[in-house]
Amino acid sequence: MPKKPLEGSGTFLLEFAPELWTPLDRLRWLSGPPFPEKGPYVEGLFMTRAHLGKYEVLAGLANRIAPELSRDEEELKRQGFTPALRSREFAALTETLVCELYYALGGLRLLLCGAYPKASLPGKTSRLFQNAADGKIGAHLPGEIRAALGAAYGSWFPLLRSFRTTVVHRDSGSVHLLAETGGVRYVHSKFMDGPQPFVTDDIVAWVNEQRDHVQALLDEIATFLGSELLPAERRVTCGMYRARIYQRVVMVGPDLTRESGRCLSREWFESETGRECPLRGSCGAYSPGVR
Repeated sequence: MPKKPLEGSGTFLLEFAPELWTPLDRLRWLSGPPFPEKGPYVEGLFMTRAHLGKYEVLAGLANRIAPELSRDEEELKRQGFTPALRSREFAALTETLVCELYYALGGLRLLLCGAYPKASLPGKTSRLFQNAADGKIGAHLPGEIRAALGAAYGSWFPLLRSFRTTVVHRDSGSVHLLAETGGVRYVHSKFMDGPQPFVTDDIVAWVNEQRDHVQALLDEIATFLGSELLPAERRVTCGMYRARIYQRVVMVGPDLTRESGRCLSREWFESETGRECPLRGSCGAYSPGVR
């Protein structure tokens, strides 16, 4: 009777790559005391990362549609009319991208509520930022976080909030490919930027700027939270190989690399032919001792 083949991919799907982590990734992988292991803190952490992930997926889709915008103009010249399907799709995607950024900040609010329950933080994202700017949040929320939220409210946050509120409850704005620059002009008659409707001749650059603002804030706060983690061992997943999960133990700290920690899975894969970790020959966690 032939031997049953091994299940799963023959390629090791590496997940443990600290050198590639953002501060938010690091917090997700290593989070533990003094912060809760369940509840709003964990939900907010996963919510924030989920919305950033959706942003990246939708941004890829928008980038695929963008080169097709010229076809709307070609239809107009050829037929005297165009349904502007591609432009309407691009506008809706662009607005959804901004909403995902705002929802990521909603995850941050939930995370902070769970991490600092005594701070009695507000239930609305906009109110969290405004209260931080107005000095209405007490010392139960660390000053570093209050300062970061207040600085955001004093610069980029209000416009992001207003944009999100408008596009959620109104029709989409309109976009037009500018032949002379290659930029995409965006106009929304109901979204006011001061006394005038919002207009930008490069909506892609504007959305990227908002993304940079949000990511920088999340990185700043996640870096602070990460510095508060107590030094302790964490069980983490290295990756997947032939339908099995491979794990190691690492000590929480700022200097983790792919070589860090102690291999846990060697306890079983060394006795199962064909299941040996294919990276063991070059992995510091597989070597004797803890790094």
